[in-house]
Amino acid sequence: MNSKTQTRSCRFRVRTRQQLDRFGSVDGIVLRSLTQAVTIPIYGRLADLYGRKRVFLAGAGLFLFASALCGLAWGMLPLVLFRGLQGAGAGAIQPIAITIIGDIYRPTERARRCNPVSGHVRSADRCRR
Repeated sequence: MNSKTQTRSCRFRVRTRQQLDRFGSVDGIVLRSLTQAVTIPIYGRLADLYGRKRVFLAGAGLFLFASALCGLAWGMLPLVLFRGLQGAGAGAIQPIAITIIGDIYRPTERARRCNPVSGHVRSADRCRR
């Protein structure tokens, strides 16, 4: 979910930056990545305290709720704020998914199982550059 959103949004970044240069659209684009980076260690600690499944489902639920709000945004400022909320939910998805894979599989199988999960993120990162 998370990498698909990043891949889709990168198609529109150039056009959005050109059209909304007066608003400072770079802030809106960066806000999601910033909130995601800030919340990753927080979700890691919460996953240790309350369990990985609960925190993963809460983060995925927040991500999906914020995605729906992004679709219903009535202006640029609410869209930027909802993207920040989306990033807060996205901070739980990727790291906890890899941790769950690490818990489920033996060390010899982990590399094969984590590779497809990490591959989606790498493809989204290529789009960002």
